[in-house]
Amino acid sequence: MRHTANKRLITMILLIVSTMSFAQNIVVESFSKDETDQSARITNMRKDKNGKVCAIVKIETPLRLQDFNFDAGMVGVVYSEQKTGEIWVYLSPGAQRITLNHKYLGSIRNYDFVEPLKEATVYIMKLKSGTVEHIVKEDVNLQYLIVTCKIDGAIIKIDGNKEEVINGELQKQLSFGKHQYTVEAPMYHALSGVIEITAKEKAYLAPDLKPNFGKITINTQPEQGADVYIDGDKRGQTPITIDRLKSGAHEVRVVKTMFSPKTSHITVTDGSDQPVNLTLKPNFAVITLNADGEIYVNDVRKGTNTWKDRLMDGNYTVEVKKASHRTLTQSIEVKAGEDKTLNLSALTPIYGVLNVKCNVVGADILIDGKKTDDTPAIIREVFAGKREVELRKTGYQSYKQTIEVQEGKVATIDAELKEFKLAFVGPEMVNVPGGTTTLNGSSVSISTFQIGKYEVTQKQWYDVMGSWPYSHSDSVPSSMYGVGDNYPMYYVSWENIVGTSSGGSVGYTEKGVTYYTNGFCYKLSVLANGGTLGSAHYRLPTEAEWEYAAKGGQRTHNYTYSGSNTLGDVAWYDGNSGSTTHTVGGKSANELGIHDMSGNVWEWCSDWYGSSTYPSSTSNPTGATTGSLRVFRGGSWFAAASSCTVSYRYGSTPTFRNYGIGFRLVLVP
Repeated sequence: MRHTANKRLITMILLIVSTMSFAQNIVVESFSKDETDQSARITNMRKDKNGKVCAIVKIETPLRLQDFNFDAGMVGVVYSEQKTGEIWVYLSPGAQRITLNHKYLGSIRNYDFVEPLKEATVYIMKLKSGTVEHIVKEDVNLQYLIVTCKIDGAIIKIDGNKEEVINGELQKQLSFGKHQYTVEAPMYHALSGVIEITAKEKAYLAPDLKPNFGKITINTQPEQGADVYIDGDKRGQTPITIDRLKSGAHEVRVVKTMFSPKTSHITVTDGSDQPVNLTLKPNFAVITLNADGEIYVNDVRKGTNTWKDRLMDGNYTVEVKKASHRTLTQSIEVKAGEDKTLNLSALTPIYGVLNVKCNVVGADILIDGKKTDDTPAIIREVFAGKREVELRKTGYQSYKQTIEVQEGKVATIDAELKEFKLAFVGPEMVNVPGGTTTLNGSSVSISTFQIGKYEVTQKQWYDVMGSWPYSHSDSVPSSMYGVGDNYPMYYVSWENIVGTSSGGSVGYTEKGVTYYTNGFCYKLSVLANGGTLGSAHYRLPTEAEWEYAAKGGQRTHNYTYSGSNTLGDVAWYDGNSGSTTHTVGGKSANELGIHDMSGNVWEWCSDWYGSSTYPSSTSNPTGATTGSLRVFRGGSWFAAASSCTVSYRYGSTPTFRNYGIGFRLVLVP
């Protein structure tokens, strides 16, 4: 019969066969309380409508719950459920009797529990009954109806009953004859009709629902970006297209900052494609302010010298502020749609007088970096506030002083210029002819340059700077790590050498690095030129220049270390240094006559450290364009042999310093 199920419909017909001869086919065999069963109290607790915990009567029977009906009188049955081999009946506490009605096997009426049921207690009732057999009998009075509707959310009703739609299709067995159907879907008009089912063939239905919606596209002028509300619900911002909007009347409202809201009422028809173009009325004016200073509107800084933006209707307070000038305050009125440009009045400067005395006549007087007069001089109309004054004259050391100039008062500087005298021995330089070399696997060309024969010494540092760089109470240099005129300078940061904008001004730029007036390189360049900055500058070597020189330039023998394959011949390192620095030049030079490029102290380079950008080009590379670490090379007295090779790279922050880091210089003629 299974093999012909696609053509022959099967109906279940129940045939009751009683195996008992009593007039009543179901009886209670026993009824008792189970004190050990906690399911009514804990695991399966259920309360009645009065909030009391139900008693459970567990009926032991093979019969099915669906064939039973239970009645407990006024107390009532709270709930019943099918369990394996049992039916659980939940009764309110106090119930005294129950009636059991079975669909096929008769009834047990008003069975007495002997005593009222207790709250949260389990009782066991064993039933004795006849049996029910199920016999299968063929029936051919049915046929299939197949309905296809691919619209999302579609609902199909047959003779008023809602049917399940799976993947846009419904398969339903119906009896012969005519049947009423209704197909509904969100945003579509419902479709109803009658279809006749016959034995001849399956019936098919493909309803064509008509849309109950239209399409609208909303734009706003003069600007888009307005919030769109339809019937009070936010739908997005213009420009926006809503593909499905239910047919009928709708309210469209658009809202944008600095514009008046706009409301429109539209009617959408089935299948329409309707544009909605709304013009917004501005609530602002475009205001342009021109002034000589910082511009504030209602105490909020807007810009310097020129500001242009929108302001809403209303009155505003405009201020223009500038150091050493009186603040300008002005009220303006803004009206929507009335753009305007305001050229604000010039600010009134606040002046004091500066009297500059000096032991030398004709020295240039620079105020905040600008030449104003020469010594001696009384300078009127000096802006009030703190001023940086510098006196310069060839052959003399420059004089600098910060002085407070007050309105209407005379500030006096009494300066003494000292004749310039060189008090140091400049670094001895070695000429390095340009050429081609291999750096980090790449062929690179290097132009000719001059580099220090030795690392910069402690005497050279002090003669230029006049002090040691340190950040704690210990003296620098330290006797623990080598002290003396010809010992290398150490405990020096990259910023100590190059200088910083904090306390220094721009001196010159070399190889992409700005050298400031408070750095060693700038000060050495000035001293070497007799007290003024000339065309010759000192700078740090690029990393490529450093490695090219360390390898011996065009004279290279491709040694592992600078000048030898035997490290102890050319370097002080952790294997021979005795945990200290040594005087410069104490080991053999490399092929170019340069000493200590391996060991003694690490040497700062000008480049940013870039692990994947070295070399950065094939001609005179200058390293990464940005970074957080600066390069140092060569190893030191406390470094392992592997760190002293000519190719080993390392780096740290520009402010880092320790007792093993120094430097050597390049001279730009």
